[in-house]
Amino acid sequence: MTSRANYRNEINGLRAISIIAVIANHINERIFSNGFLGVDVFFVISGYVITNSILSKPQEPLAKFLGEFYSRRFKRLYPSLLTMVLVTSLISTFFIRKPMIFLQTGFTSLFGASNFFLLSQNLDYFAPSTDLNPFAHTWSLSVEEQFYLIFPIFVWILRRPQAKGTTLITFSLILVAVSSVAVYLIVPNQTIASHYLLQYRAWELAAGSLAFLHKTNSRKTRIKLPFVSEMGLALIVFLIVGPAFVDTRATKFVLVFLTVLLLVHLDERDFAIKALTLKPIVKIGLISYSLYLWHQPIITLSKWTVGQHFWLVPIQIALIYAIANFSYKWIEQPIIYADSLKSTKKTFVLIVGSAVLAMSVIFSLWRPLITKLPLHSYVFLGSDTKEQLADAPIDFYDSKSRKYAKNCHTSDRSIDSLSGSWALDEDFLTNCLNGDQKNLIAFVGDSHTLSMFPIAIDLSNSKKATTFILSRDGCAYPSQGPTSRAGCNEIMANTSKFLIEKMQLNSSPDAIVTTSRLLSHFTVEGAHSRQFNNGNTSDAVRLNLRKYLQALAELATNLRLSNDYLVVTAPLPYFPGLETELCEDQWFRPNSLKSSTCVGTPRTELLRQREEIMTQLIDLSKRNENVIIFDVFDLLCPDPDICKPKLRGEFTYSDADHLSAVGARTLIVPLIETLQQYGIAVDNKP
Repeated sequence: MTSRANYRNEINGLRAISIIAVIANHINERIFSNGFLGVDVFFVISGYVITNSILSKPQEPLAKFLGEFYSRRFKRLYPSLLTMVLVTSLISTFFIRKPMIFLQTGFTSLFGASNFFLLSQNLDYFAPSTDLNPFAHTWSLSVEEQFYLIFPIFVWILRRPQAKGTTLITFSLILVAVSSVAVYLIVPNQTIASHYLLQYRAWELAAGSLAFLHKTNSRKTRIKLPFVSEMGLALIVFLIVGPAFVDTRATKFVLVFLTVLLLVHLDERDFAIKALTLKPIVKIGLISYSLYLWHQPIITLSKWTVGQHFWLVPIQIALIYAIANFSYKWIEQPIIYADSLKSTKKTFVLIVGSAVLAMSVIFSLWRPLITKLPLHSYVFLGSDTKEQLADAPIDFYDSKSRKYAKNCHTSDRSIDSLSGSWALDEDFLTNCLNGDQKNLIAFVGDSHTLSMFPIAIDLSNSKKATTFILSRDGCAYPSQGPTSRAGCNEIMANTSKFLIEKMQLNSSPDAIVTTSRLLSHFTVEGAHSRQFNNGNTSDAVRLNLRKYLQALAELATNLRLSNDYLVVTAPLPYFPGLETELCEDQWFRPNSLKSSTCVGTPRTELLRQREEIMTQLIDLSKRNENVIIFDVFDLLCPDPDICKPKLRGEFTYSDADHLSAVGARTLIVPLIETLQQYGIAVDNKP
């Protein structure tokens, strides 16, 4: 069989549907909330096409086989990717003050590793900060490239027993698909890893490969069912661009199944194939790779400059299409068909290619330098305003004590000051247990506890208290039991044991201040509510909240034995989608076009969302005299109508829900006054 004999133009139609859905989702994720599922269709198609490409070639020595395969893949993917990365990197440095994370994402994409980089930075693909990364979309290309690296070797080895044909490949792919699905279902709540990594996506690629094997091996015996293709196509469109579904995993399985069904059952008699092979649809499918590469930078850079507005969408779409079409015609196709180019086009491609290669070398050599220099000082086209920009909590540093917040933060995915251990070691205590005062104030919770780092350091530096701080990414404190996030239960339990034992040795009252984003853990909409293994329905979330309240009550009982207190930080205001730099005044970002999050969030809505949790916390404090509810909502939101991310011209938030250093220090005096009301003398000397 030849590759051309198995060429299917309708696949370009499926590619077109997928890329349209992805672009629509990135333009407006609220309207096209399922559009990101277009990536799953792409994975199935890739598995189908690559299996076709490999099996259409005769068996050859491994070196020659791999050399030709990787050469084809390189010419197909790399020149366009390299051009996009270099051009976007240059433009990004003009308009983004701190583009380093973005540039590193683009750089790692050149080596098929941007999915690993995004995971290492703990960057959730669906988080607002990732949405502003012009290279975030390259994670899926990296997954495919990792598949391309492994799959041809896998097929070549299994294909050698010629008598068995493709039977061994088929059974092996079934085993891979089943194993991948099992891994995906076992850890469904580790959303970041399961989104980015090949082992959680291999079943989709394998499904496409199996579709090709079935299609080619059962042509004579295949039974054609009526309207399967039409219904499958309609459902795919509905699943991708229809209303949001509660269980995206179930939707994903249905989508992959329907894509496989279409790939197997489509033939020339179908209405569906006629729709998929319409010239405009095929054209979009042909340039889908270039559309994929360029749509994210264009949409993202729009957000960084003039903003995202409904009237801008036609301009964005026209620009995406024009640049993608140019890339397809002058970069992608000329490189792939270099042997058949006319001399004038060859010269043009050679000049452009040499320039791109030179820029790549310069960028690679320059990268170690730009990680240490303030890049915006040289090429940033904006002005350094007097406006106070907010530092992220993980970057907090105290020059007096020379302490870093990151050294007191642990995570199962990125920055981990415990280096994989679930027990507090001496190095951790050296960094995070500060002072020699009689009374101890400990700050423990999820990443929002990092916002308390300036308070802890100020208290220990001023000799008002000995302080301890530990934050665990995505883990509420105290733990209400095992979760899908590794280490949550163990680390929090070990921390409680350490603190209780230490506080029992003190004669003066001590306190544990727990700060976690309770709305994220214990509401249906909360991103962290899925980690408790029993779903995120209303009943399941209420059950989780009850278990958390029980854990608080048990901790309070243990602390009461030594006359110590438990301080629970009440849910704070938050600002969905807030990116503080987008709130700056710049010539390329008119005030009228700024994000609505710069203005604020309706106060009544924020109060409504925390109402049930507050009712439960207040009831807990009434039943436990040593439980204190520390509620500074009114302090951070003094306006009766709108909660704003600024006080007195300075950002109190570094992102949607984490306090900035300014916001954290706003809480120092209220916290001290609250503790002193309960006899916790934070100004005692030894």
